[in-house]
Parts: sequence; structure tokens; C-alpha cells
Amino acid sequence: MWRHETAVDQAERALALSGDPEQAVNAFLASRALAVRSQTLYRDTLLAMFREIGVSNVEHLSDAGLRAWEGSIKGRLAPGTAALRLTIARAFTDWLGGFSWRPVLPRLPQRLPLSLTPEEQDRVLGTIQGKSFRALRDRAIIYLLFGAGLRLSELCGLDLASLRPQGADLDIVVMGKGAKERILPLCGRVRQTLDAYLEARAKKHDFASAADAQAIFLMSEYAHAKRGRRPLVRISGRAVQYLFKKACATGDIAPRLSHVHCGRHSMAQALYRATSDLELVASALGHADLKTARLYARADTRHVREGIERLVLVKGKR
Repeated sequence: MWRHETAVDQAERALALSGDPEQAVNAFLASRALAVRSQTLYRDTLLAMFREIGVSNVEHLSDAGLRAWEGSIKGRLAPGTAALRLTIARAFTDWLGGFSWRPVLPRLPQRLPLSLTPEEQDRVLGTIQGKSFRALRDRAIIYLLFGAGLRLSELCGLDLASLRPQGADLDIVVMGKGAKERILPLCGRVRQTLDAYLEARAKKHDFASAADAQAIFLMSEYAHAKRGRRPLVRISGRAVQYLFKKACATGDIAPRLSHVHCGRHSMAQALYRATSDLELVASALGHADLKTARLYARADTRHVREGIERLVLVKGKR
């Protein structure tokens, strides 16, 4: 996602055209709103590109060198990896300007998204019993994965301020990729399980930091366990993946379906079956276009079901 370009951005880009590759890459990354991991991927890819082409100055980067590099990585890398690197390089050269190189991306086989059926979701949810803080938290997390289609980073990044009461209803504000914000309604069992968890969370006061005190989902800080004091911190992605995988294993779910992202696919598939509206699916997932959402239409070989509020995760018995 591009930031609005300022005069300073334009000056940095002009300087980058005649400068050190690392300086140019840093200026390029500063012009984009990328997550930390994405910044690392972009930086490593672009610096490797300069090394592999054999130029140490941006002025020496040419269309011929880029075309030769394109042929090289297509010959030695998997199609998906090559396509990703070429896409990053294209974004960089477009930002620099003055290049006619337009890479031809390798044709990739389209893999249909893996999702759990309503019955499988019910089995996963049924593995978490009890009224302990941890049980309430884990149920709320899994309901949000199935009922709101959150990415792992989005779920872990939720703050109390993300909750927006709308009269008797409750919305949640999600910050997605590229710092794009979207608002999702929480209803039925999703809302009920989250409310139950928040009631238990309100009784917690021992936080590791002021920032952790704002997080919706919490876990004990393991670093202090041996000293007897275990303040609460924001839940980690690894902890969420572990609890989801454990619940799937207990519910006898196939290992290939035990990744957190399958919860997101499950929500998208259910929403498409309920509405047949790809634009609605793309909006709910935070996709910029319909290309990815169309995969859910391809994967749907069953009849369109009733509205998503009728599904097991909204009005299920559990």
C-alpha cells in the first residue's frame, strides 16, 4: 500500500536513482506501509537482486540486466518463489521509474483453500470445556477465527479499543495488511463467547506493561514463571497456533486442516455459500480485489446455504 507521496519522498527517490542500492531500497520501503516481516522480505529480495545482477550502484541497473536476472531465477527457483521475487522487483523498478522491464510471471497452479465443514468446526469447539480463564479465552479465539475470518496477526493485535458497541450490537475494528482497516460485526455465539471471556478478563490486573493491558487476548509471560510471578502479556501467534492445533487434534481433524488460517478459509467458504456474494467475502476478509475471493467460489461444490447467522458457529448447540 502506498503512502501519499510528499516532496521529501520525491527527493529521496531522485537521490536513490544515483545512490547505493541499500539506500535506494530503504527509501523505497519508507514509501510503503508494510508489516515488519514484509519489509524484511522486500529488503532481502531487492538486495539479493542487486548482488545477483552484479551491480553496486542503482545507476548501473538496466533493463537487460533485469531480464537476465528474471531468466536466471525462473530457471532455479520454484514458480511461486520466482513470482514473488519478480513482483517485488517490479514494484521497486516502477517506483524508481525509467525502466521498460515488465516481468512475465510464472504460471502458478491454483490451490483451493482448505476449510473445515460446520460439523468439523463443531467438533473443534466441543474440545474446549469449562469456565476457566484459559478455556473461555480459547473458545473466544476459535469462535473469532471461524466467525470473523481473522488473520493470525490481526487476532493477536486486537485491543480493547478495537471493540465498537453499536447499541445492542458489537462491531470489531480490524487492522489488516497494508494498515487497511475493516469493521466486522460480531453476532450470535461469536458475540456470546467473546462477552464471556471479556467478563473474566476484566478481573485480571497483573499486566507486564501498559501496552499489554490494552490487548484483548492475554497469556502468561513465561519468562517469569520460575520466579513465581507470571504477569499477563499479549497472546503470541505461536500460542494461538498451538491451541488451535491441539483442539483440532483432540477433535480428530485432519492435520492439514489444523492451521489457524484454515479458520479464515472456513469463514470465507461459509459466507460465500450463505450469500453467493464475492464482493461481500472480499470485504469481510480485507482483500483489495476479487481475485483471491474467487477461489472460494471455485471450491464451493455444494448448494448455497442459508445466511451465515444460521450456521453452527452462530447458533450452534455449544
